[in-house]
Amino acid sequence: MQRPTPLHILIAVLTVLLTVGVIHDFLSTPRRRLIIATTTSLYDTGILEEIERAFEERHPIDLHFISVGTGLAIQHAKRGDADLILVHAPSMELAFLREGYGVNRKIFAYNFFVIVGPAE
Repeated sequence: MQRPTPLHILIAVLTVLLTVGVIHDFLSTPRRRLIIATTTSLYDTGILEEIERAFEERHPIDLHFISVGTGLAIQHAKRGDADLILVHAPSMELAFLREGYGVNRKIFAYNFFVIVGPAE
């Protein structure tokens, strides 16, 4: 058996140190957090909890919801206390964008109200 040369020893030591460093960095990196201000009506449906569970299983990001009225949700975002808003007031949303607070608006749901019953 050949005796290891100083170069082989150096390579082995560097490999171990790099491996330990990468593992330490991976384990010590905190999960990022995404703060979402949303309306109470949307939050109360329970769908956001399902989205949160599915999202966090796939991504190293913790979702945190702030459930308030539309106006307060927008104010949270304007102050920088929320990263994303889920609201349902198109005129307020467009003003939010025009004022430079938001960069992208997407409609992901809509609803219709139907009144049923006797005409009287």
